[in-house]
Amino acid sequence: MVPSGLLGLSGAGAYFLMQPFDPTPIFGFDQLLVYGVGTLAAGLLGVALGPVMGNTAFRAMHHRARPLVDQVSFSSAQSHHLKALVLLTFFSTPLS
Repeated sequence: MVPSGLLGLSGAGAYFLMQPFDPTPIFGFDQLLVYGVGTLAAGLLGVALGPVMGNTAFRAMHHRARPLVDQVSFSSAQSHHLKALVLLTFFSTPLS
């Protein structure tokens, strides 16, 4: 969640800092204000999409443990610890 938010902030900040300064207003607002709000919006979008991307990556990398993870229905805070426990249990047992 935090890394994706920082990635969104830094990416949008780098993009907006590379833009040439033009004193004409954007949508009737000062250019600095519009770029600042855009940077914050990109950071919030990164925070919102971080868990979705992380969960998708986790499921793609650990597809063999998907049935075990899908059986568990806990809160989000307990879910991360439980996923680690399920993976540890799943990969420590021999496959037959």
